[in-house]
Amino acid sequence: MKKGVGLGIIVLLVVLIASPVTAWHAIVTKSGPGEVCTSCDSVSYTLDAISEWDLYKLEITDTLPQHLVYDSVTSSRAEYTVDTSHAGKVIITEYNITKNTPVKITLLLKPDVSDPPVAGVQIVNTVASRVKGCGAFNTEGLCINRFWSWEGSRSLTNNPEGSTLSVTTTFSDSVCPIPVRPIPSPEFPTMAVPATLIMGLLGAVLFIKGTKKN
Repeated sequence: MKKGVGLGIIVLLVVLIASPVTAWHAIVTKSGPGEVCTSCDSVSYTLDAISEWDLYKLEITDTLPQHLVYDSVTSSRAEYTVDTSHAGKVIITEYNITKNTPVKITLLLKPDVSDPPVAGVQIVNTVASRVKGCGAFNTEGLCINRFWSWEGSRSLTNNPEGSTLSVTTTFSDSVCPIPVRPIPSPEFPTMAVPATLIMGLLGAVLFIKGTKKN
């Protein structure tokens, strides 16, 4: 009987310890342009993330769409890394995030010169996320009690309610800026010839008037 009670207490403790961990996640939302010019230099996407729990790591995997390749990543936080070694993916990892701290990431993609976009083409850029929790931070803001197992997935499954994980963008010529054509300035010879004629005629008139007076 005592063994059964002891086993039950152990199981209960395991459940209590594990239950908050399995619920840990970050809400990630992705935003970007609905239309872009076919001849654009880059396409900018914004990733916003926030967690109700302290995190040792937040990993965001962006699956690159056809016609675009990786250009650059900037983050609102200093502690992050970018991994582009996986074909067709960009993996951004943020470290030591205290709960309810917003994270903003700007991802720039550029047209693929080997497979450039054309008007009417639609692309879908998607992200997925997973996290490792943190039990405690030190005074320097570094996680000293790390959870080593990932919660979440690199796929689009098991993402929390409130996440927006994809953006559909259409390439179009109609949104391209109209080129401003400079007004051509007259070249010097063009201006010089009429001016010379005018001065010559004026001189001739004055000469004739002077002759008549004499």
